[in-house]
Amino acid sequence: METTVETGEEVLDSLWPRYWVILTDLTDLVCSPELKRWREVYEQLNDFKKLFDNYDIFKAEKRARSTQHSTCCPPPPFAPYFARLPMAGILRHTVLATQIYMRLIVYAPLRQLDDVEETFDETGWLAYELCRTFAGLEETFQNTDELIPIFPALTMAAFGCRRRDIRLWLWSKFAHYEELSQLGFTPIKKHLAVFWDMPDLPKTRFVELKNEPPDQQRETVNAESMMTIAREGKESLAADSAWQ
Repeated sequence: METTVETGEEVLDSLWPRYWVILTDLTDLVCSPELKRWREVYEQLNDFKKLFDNYDIFKAEKRARSTQHSTCCPPPPFAPYFARLPMAGILRHTVLATQIYMRLIVYAPLRQLDDVEETFDETGWLAYELCRTFAGLEETFQNTDELIPIFPALTMAAFGCRRRDIRLWLWSKFAHYEELSQLGFTPIKKHLAVFWDMPDLPKTRFVELKNEPPDQQRETVNAESMMTIAREGKESLAADSAWQ
């Protein structure tokens, strides 16, 4: 077991290829949705994430809170997750976003075939952890331009966050990055417009609605909506590959 920060790069070099293999299986699943295969691929991804517990580079650290974005965004209503090795946080962020994508987008056309009732809001928990991870990365890297390649994955949290205070923070991040970069937000806005039932959102700047995050979030995504959202969700995952 690798336990030191000095070997952290080697650990990540061994983990990233394993993630890409799972992502290849996910791509095949998106092309040919099948419930049994969905469960197999999701279990692979979940087991992969559990491996993080074996390495110190993923262990959360306690750090003093930054005031870098205090004038433009509300403080995060949670404790940010600081990975011992920042690049490990990038991998955690990517995997969490992929899990949400699988649970809500890929699973949508299979929902009617599944007789299992979920008693734990796993998607909500994944969205919460995704927000915590991005908040930690944002404070760690300081230069927000460095996070533009992975920012699209944060939009997957919009599918699962239930708490209004977290959604306000998330909305502020959308507004913040829309102002800072030339990142194309139209695809992101299109799939949020479907999920939040806000047809005019693609024509609206996030900052104009910064203090009033949408409340009409749907509990589920149906198959029809999935066809629209999935096209944009894939871009979130594809954007992360540029980081490597």
